[in-house]
Amino acid sequence: MMLFENGIATKHCFDTDTGGTKTLRQKSTKQRREAIADHVYRAVCDVERMNKMFPQDPHLNFFTDFSDDVAELRAAEKMKGEGDGSEAA
Repeated sequence: MMLFENGIATKHCFDTDTGGTKTLRQKSTKQRREAIADHVYRAVCDVERMNKMFPQDPHLNFFTDFSDDVAELRAAEKMKGEGDGSEAA
C-alpha cells in the first residue's frame, strides 16, 4: 500500500487506520519504526561527518531522545483539534 505524506509516496505493508489483523498492525508498526531508525542513523552519520569535515566549527549534536518532541507535537495537535471543533487523537 502506498501512503502519501507531504506529497511523498511511502510504501507501507498495511494502513493501521483501516483495521486488519493484529499481525498486520504489528508488521506496519515495526516497518514504521525501522524507517525512523534508518532516518535517525543517517542523521547521526551526517552530524559525525560534518564535525569531522569542519573541526574548527563548534561541534553539532544530534539528540536521539525524542520524548520532548513527541509531547510538543501532541500538545500542538490537541490545540489544533480544540481550535477547529474536531477531536485530536
